[in-house]
Amino acid sequence: MLARLTEQATQYGALIEAGCVEGLAHERSGFVATLNGRAVTARTVIMATGMKDVLPPVEAAYDAVAQSRIRLCAICDGYEVNGDNVAVYGEAECAIRHALFLRNFTDRLTVLMKASAAECQGIAGEALEAGIQLVEDATVDVIRLAGDQVEVQTLKGGSFHFDIVYPCLGSDLCSGLASALGAEVDEQGALVVDSHQCTNVKGLYAVGDVVGSLKQISVVTGQATICATAVHGQLDRRLWEPRDWFG
Repeated sequence: MLARLTEQATQYGALIEAGCVEGLAHERSGFVATLNGRAVTARTVIMATGMKDVLPPVEAAYDAVAQSRIRLCAICDGYEVNGDNVAVYGEAECAIRHALFLRNFTDRLTVLMKASAAECQGIAGEALEAGIQLVEDATVDVIRLAGDQVEVQTLKGGSFHFDIVYPCLGSDLCSGLASALGAEVDEQGALVVDSHQCTNVKGLYAVGDVVGSLKQISVVTGQATICATAVHGQLDRRLWEPRDWFG
């Protein structure tokens, strides 16, 4: 998909450059980004910097993800869990809620909780009624591939084997460049945008996982369409105002 998008974009003159934007400044005429040691100017900026999932100690993490043994989003790929032996690891309530969602796809579920089920007795009872096994105080020491399974060892010496493990430890939103310019973020660090995908910093837009929304490709595609239309209108106000399209 990325290859096809790249081909389409370059046909229309888009310049795609690999690198790290080390700084972003807001000036009267627009923005200046520091990219690969040089300054790049732009009248508008669209932040699509995403997020980084927080992982427990996983040996050969990329291999585990590539083999679908470590999975990061039950909403994205939970339907592929077809009766597999699955573990969810994380803070008690969050992990249990993910397990209850996955209960639609398998009846072999274990929640490895970093604390006690007493912290969330109501939902813990619901999980037990659904046949989900709860392992309390199970802080993970290491997760590693073991043949066609995943081995999980806890700090207390417990050892478990599963087909799939879903870490449920949250994520780090990559919103630092924008927030340094004064862009508003929510409690999780996601950028707050209006109906045009614009932050409170004029000319600074955001789409995708860095925005507080459902983390799905179909969602960001819609956000990108709204954002691109608004940016186009802002670049040449003679053509239209954004409200002409959005009401």
